[in-house]
Amino acid sequence: MCYVIPEEKDESAMKITFTNRPNGQAGALQKALKDARAQTACEHRKVVELARINNALFDEMREQELLFRQLQEMAYHDELTGLPNRHLLQDRYRSAVAYAERRGNQIAVLFIDINRFKSFNDEFGHAAGDRLLRVLSERLVGALRSIDTVCRYGGDEFVVLSPEVDGLESAITIAQKINMALTQPCKFGEEASATISVSIGISLYPIDGTTLSQLLLKADDLMYASKQGLATPTASRRTEH
Repeated sequence: MCYVIPEEKDESAMKITFTNRPNGQAGALQKALKDARAQTACEHRKVVELARINNALFDEMREQELLFRQLQEMAYHDELTGLPNRHLLQDRYRSAVAYAERRGNQIAVLFIDINRFKSFNDEFGHAAGDRLLRVLSERLVGALRSIDTVCRYGGDEFVVLSPEVDGLESAITIAQKINMALTQPCKFGEEASATISVSIGISLYPIDGTTLSQLLLKADDLMYASKQGLATPTASRRTEH
């Protein structure tokens, strides 16, 4: 009987082939891991970049919103006093008219002028005049109801839109409160102080007109009549200190 013994080199070749196959798989796995890490790093960079872009867009939107609010504030409010201007007064008047038509109430428009304001500016200076206007604005707001609108109409003139009044007597009561608030002494520094007087004309919706321009014209006429001492008993919708 004859036995054939395999050559040692063949067994070694088989072992080499066998052991090299796992090493090849490990290399492939390492390459896959390396590629995965590279892809993950790339995706991470993309996420970081997207987050940066998103934050930049958010900041830009916030700045635009802030700018819009500032422009809106400038469009509807007086720069010096912060009070509503003519545009916002017109909007408030439309709302007041709609409410008055539903409830059957009247609306009072009070036109206010500071007497001898030019003389005050000449004596104390324009900076003091600006401070006086701001003080008077605060007093006006503090003397009136939350539903009333105080508007700086221009220069030393103010307009008060007072909805939900019962008639002339109610409007006169409002004018008296305004007069009392505005004619209190105003201090400028430790020594300087000034006492002012005001003229106020009153018109009523719908008795004196149905548009804001009509009511303003009527109240303005009565205010100047009061200022010049020309008011008659029939033009009694005014008060003057």
